[in-house]
Amino acid sequence: MDLKHMDLEDLKIDPEFEAAIPPLTEDEFDLLKQNILSEGRLLSPLIIWNGTIVDGHNRYRILLEHPEIDYERLPCISTAYTAFQKLGAERYMEMLQVILDA
Repeated sequence: MDLKHMDLEDLKIDPEFEAAIPPLTEDEFDLLKQNILSEGRLLSPLIIWNGTIVDGHNRYRILLEHPEIDYERLPCISTAYTAFQKLGAERYMEMLQVILDA
């Protein structure tokens, strides 16, 4: 899959993975949106694995609302993501928590 030529609408969100990341408050989301709009670009790239967003769910939603914003996508190291999937959902979520707590 060629990420450089992938349309934003073709990216997918994994609900289980997204749920493992603490959600932004409405104020935090609004601030993120204001920052992106004032910069005219994303300062942090979307992290993508096999067409699925691994990191950048909120930035992705903002980009869908504002297609004029310049953005970059960064592929995730697929072996790490695949390893998490092979461990099963419970262990996968535990590993995500370790990453979030780091």
